[in-house]
Amino acid sequence: MRLATIGNLKVATAAKRSYGEAMQLGYRTGTITGMLTDGLGLLGGTLIFLLFVISLTKHYWVLVLAEH
Repeated sequence: MRLATIGNLKVATAAKRSYGEAMQLGYRTGTITGMLTDGLGLLGGTLIFLLFVISLTKHYWVLVLAEH
């Protein structure tokens, strides 16, 4: 959130000088913020999936070994 706020302040400052510069800066700031948000979301989802698979695998082998 802090990164987006700082980016918005820089865009507002750049808009006083040039519309094109503000658009370019806004696009870059939005792209970085969006990629960071998506990347962290994918990382979190992957970790949850891996923990779930590891948990299931561990319980599966305990059940298999208990039968023999």
